[in-house]
Amino acid sequence: MSNVQNRIFQTLYNLSHLPKVVVENDYKSDSKTMSTIYIKHSQEYVPNLVLKWCSVKNYFRVYIHVSDTSSDKQNAGYCICTIGSGLAASGLVMMYSFLHKNRSNNRSEAKE
Repeated sequence: MSNVQNRIFQTLYNLSHLPKVVVENDYKSDSKTMSTIYIKHSQEYVPNLVLKWCSVKNYFRVYIHVSDTSSDKQNAGYCICTIGSGLAASGLVMMYSFLHKNRSNNRSEAKE
């Protein structure tokens, strides 16, 4: 695992202090690799984030997983941004914290 990956994960791990948020990775100690970071929230209308490492460009691609009233959380189908440094990771932490704090609290408000 590179220093960049470790710095990004340690910054994102601060999100685990929010209620119902879990931050995990797929670090394998035998090969010392980490290719994916998961930011999961148990409530239906708070998005999950999956960060996948790009070894060519040396950054994480961030995919958002959202749900609606008829399906569980799933990949929206595109990369919403890239995270290549601890500073960029702190921006993602601020954005996710904002979404967490200002989310819709019931299904009727979340529907269009």
